[in-house]
Amino acid sequence: MTDIKEAMESGLALLEKGKNLDALRELSKLEPVFEGKATEEAADLYIAISQAYYGMNPKTDENSLLYADRALEIHKKNESKDSMMNDLLYSAFIEMDCNKSAEAEKRLDSAIKIAQDLKDNDAYAELLTTKADLLSGQKKRRKEAESIYLQSADLAKKSGNMNTYFESSVGLLTLRRDQSEPAKILEEAMKLIDEAEKTAMSIKAKKDRKNFMDDISGIYDLASDIAMEMENVDQAIQIAERMTKILSK
Repeated sequence: MTDIKEAMESGLALLEKGKNLDALRELSKLEPVFEGKATEEAADLYIAISQAYYGMNPKTDENSLLYADRALEIHKKNESKDSMMNDLLYSAFIEMDCNKSAEAEKRLDSAIKIAQDLKDNDAYAELLTTKADLLSGQKKRRKEAESIYLQSADLAKKSGNMNTYFESSVGLLTLRRDQSEPAKILEEAMKLIDEAEKTAMSIKAKKDRKNFMDDISGIYDLASDIAMEMENVDQAIQIAERMTKILSK
């Protein structure tokens, strides 16, 4: 058992360093040990092997999806709904990177259904945001994406999941950017920045505040980008300085 644990840890360490081929070689040695076993350890192994394949070639789902689905089947068998939800989200990202939007959407919808069954509002809002991100790239479904962003932002804010609230809000403004005057979107983005900074300053621990600011930095990027588009260089600089100022407090 110690040898198995050491091999797994070694493979995961290589994976963490981005040495995907070396990780795959190490992790694959464990496949015979877990063959036919529906254990959490087996599922962890299959996800790790999937990630190694995905890291080597994210533009094909041939092997990465195969192993992700092996983990999913184990979690289905064990009725581990939280893990199933995570497996479905991960495999949806694999399909998105392969431009298989329809398959990605099916997997997201299955994950969303589980989140609803579990009454997990945080996961539900996050999954809705991911679905809206997917649909926003499809011209005919942008209205649907807009509606989902609004639903996700509202749900996330009510449950206090501010990271997802700001992520959804930025997605919404980005979607509306092509259909509105830049000045109007910039005004909305600046309001969002004011709100984000108020939230950031309510976070006591400096490390946690920095992590939050890193997560919601897309708001600043969007606002700065629009200011540059409007040839307002001074405002773009001021926006960047605002983020630096918050991080220094």
